Amino acid sequence: MSCRTCKFLDVAPDSRGRIVPRSGNGYACRYHIPDSHGLPHSATRSYGFQWPPIKTRMQPDDGEGCPQHASRKEADQ
Repeated sequence: MSCRTCKFLDVAPDSRGRIVPRSGNGYACRYHIPDSHGLPHSATRSYGFQWPPIKTRMQPDDGEGCPQHASRKEADQ
């Protein structure tokens, strides 16, 4: 399980319509993070706190153990 096979990795299809994440490229994760309702003040008062969190770029082989992982093949069924 890695970002390479996840439906939330934002990879544009190539000219043949295939989704092929390339090693060395960074891609955005499109998983929608629910809003911060319910977070305690002790978490939100810290300097630099921002919701939603700052977006990061993912490498194709990142994401080991991600609880939001959803296989692209399972999503197509």
